[in-house]
Amino acid sequence: MALEEPNEAENVEIALIKEQMAKTHELASGMQHLIREMQDQLTVIWEQVFGMQEQINGIQGSISGLGVKTEAEPLNMPRKVLPGDIVTFGDYNGRTLDWRVLSVRGRLALLISDRCIGKRPFHEEGEKSAWVSSPLRQWLNTEFITHLEGVIEPAKIKNKAQKVKGYEPFEDEPDTEDLVFLLSLDEVEEYFEDDASRVGVYRGQPEWWWLRTPGVLENTQAFVHVDGKPVYLGALASEPMCCVRPALWVDLGAIGL
Repeated sequence: MALEEPNEAENVEIALIKEQMAKTHELASGMQHLIREMQDQLTVIWEQVFGMQEQINGIQGSISGLGVKTEAEPLNMPRKVLPGDIVTFGDYNGRTLDWRVLSVRGRLALLISDRCIGKRPFHEEGEKSAWVSSPLRQWLNTEFITHLEGVIEPAKIKNKAQKVKGYEPFEDEPDTEDLVFLLSLDEVEEYFEDDASRVGVYRGQPEWWWLRTPGVLENTQAFVHVDGKPVYLGALASEPMCCVRPALWVDLGAIGL
């Protein structure tokens, strides 16, 4: 059976198909050429990168030979510290000291020992009681503060003016600047939320603790009772059974915070 010759319309369609195939082939060839060029360019770029890395390694080796550290130091972002937090540094009588954060102002924080550290009289018997002349004040800023050395530089404990407000008929006592101090009546009411948060503990038992504010009667000192209530009337300053809770303002960076 003889094959029929394609008519004119079919010839035109075949010609168009061949033309499209030729264009497709040409386009594919062009893309292949472009891909090869891109691959060549990438090869050149990688060679440049490796060459730069070798140069960097050589420079770092030279600097390292000079004793200079070239590795980037990790950034130590300061931890956010809030009132009520507990931070730990120093020790006293063989026990690590825990400190409660009372206030934060920028990078300075007011801390108080979370537990009472011991029992001491505020003043000697028969002498006029005053924070400015108190043997307890002197002890805190001479002997006790040495228990923080090696952990925190004294320069990082900030001097703050400590006001001592008296009750009539007694006048206010002179302001003092101390590295370590006792809280006042005003401060103990400002920085603690309630009586429960003010309770001082010594050897596992609630105890009363000194404040630097004078009591209503002469030769007495205000204190915080075992139930956490501030006592304005005060106790005899020579009382040896009242506890001590040191307070201080400190640079948080000095204790790693």
